[in-house]
This record gives sequence, structure tokens and C-alpha cells, in this order.
Amino acid sequence: MVPKTRKKLGLDTTAAKCGQLSSEDRQIKRFKYWHNRFVILKQVFDDTEPSTVKQRWRDRRRRLQWYTFWVAAMELALTVLFGLVQCVEGGLQVWKTYYP
Repeated sequence: MVPKTRKKLGLDTTAAKCGQLSSEDRQIKRFKYWHNRFVILKQVFDDTEPSTVKQRWRDRRRRLQWYTFWVAAMELALTVLFGLVQCVEGGLQVWKTYYP
């Protein structure tokens, strides 16, 4: 039984029965009709950059850039944390010096 929404949208319900293509068959050069559109789509996909933290976390296209960003983010967070701890500790030392 085919859901009514698929029939309304005009989707090909038999497309799911075709199976998956092998990695060799998925090469862009093997597509004759869709080749140009796939090339444009891939260029647009590769040119976009993530804009939110959630998108940046899930974007794994450029592994080295991904690791570099998150190492720098962790370094910044740890620097702020340790700086805050040092400020509180310095304040406690000054207070203890004046009120022994």
C-alpha cells in the first residue's frame, strides 16, 4: 500500500526498490543525463561554510579544519576558565593578606 502523500506529490514509488549503486557507479562521470547538475550541486555544497556551532560540529568535509577549529575553541575556553580561577585566587590572597 502506497501512502497517499507520495501519490499526491507524484513521487516514483518503485525507485526505492532499485537498490544502491556501487561506489564505481556513483562517480559523477558515469551519469550522462544528470552530470552537469551534479557538478553544480557539488560545487555549491563545497563552497558553503557552516554558520552555526551545531552545523560546524556536524560538518566533516575538511577534517583538518574541523580539528583545528575545535582545538582552538577548547584552548580559548580553558584559557578563560584558568584566567577566571587565577583572578579569584589572587583576590582571595589579597583579602587574606589584609585580614589575617
